[in-house]
Amino acid sequence: MLQSIEAGKFFGLTDPLYLKGFIRAYAMHVGLDENEVMPFFRREYDEQQHQQQKLAKPLAPIESKKSKFTPGRIVIGVLTIAVLSLAAYSYNQYVSLALTPSLEITSPQDDITAENGQVEVSGKTDPDAQFTLNGQSVALTPEGEFNLTVAVSQGTNTLQFKSVNKLGKTTTVERTVIGPTRLAQNEAATNPTPTPGSSTEVLGEQSQQNQSSASASLKTLEITVVVGPSPVWLEVSADSKSTFSGLILPGATKVFKSNKEIKLKSGNAGSTRILLHGVDQGLMGEENEVVEKVYKK
Repeated sequence: MLQSIEAGKFFGLTDPLYLKGFIRAYAMHVGLDENEVMPFFRREYDEQQHQQQKLAKPLAPIESKKSKFTPGRIVIGVLTIAVLSLAAYSYNQYVSLALTPSLEITSPQDDITAENGQVEVSGKTDPDAQFTLNGQSVALTPEGEFNLTVAVSQGTNTLQFKSVNKLGKTTTVERTVIGPTRLAQNEAATNPTPTPGSSTEVLGEQSQQNQSSASASLKTLEITVVVGPSPVWLEVSADSKSTFSGLILPGATKVFKSNKEIKLKSGNAGSTRILLHGVDQGLMGEENEVVEKVYKK
């Protein structure tokens, strides 16, 4: 606007009334007498000619560049990110609940033979799922991974893996494991395969005295664990060193030896029968009861 006035290009700037007011204010601002300036303006400006001309494109005021990161824009950006994050989280939650949980069994493969009487079980499922193996709860890592040892019985054993999400959606995978064709010699000798109600279940006072005498004369402490009718999660340490920690399926037998003591912790005492040097000590406790006992030489 100023450049046009200085150059005498008045036409098309604005309405004549506003133009006169602008020139008066301009003259006063630079220290000129407006009464002396306006006659010069009237000589150069034909108001009637101005009315006949139309401005093809109005002059736009020069705008200063504004910062892109204004407080308002920052707030809008933060809210947008929050809404998108919430939407993504809600979608993931919906997918994880609406669909059946994933379940991948890395080990064991189907129809393998466990000659040593146990297999290593590993795999992965959804981290927030409830995971069980043959009805026994198994702890998961924060990533949903699991790794444990499972003792199996002779013959065919079925491992049933089950993963259940919060809405009750279930994924089940089964693996068949063939147990050892025969028990190890020391297990066969110390495992009379007791059953509830058999004569080996209750020991008389004389039998206990004979057992104590026999135990004292032995160089090593030997415990045989017989599991059934339900699977048992068992933790065993011999002479303060961890020997076994894992799941034992019904019908399986495990023998543990030490020089001084053996500590047993059963997650289901009612399905855990103990034989000390081949002599039946009965069940460790009631069904689904967690019991810990220490046997010393």
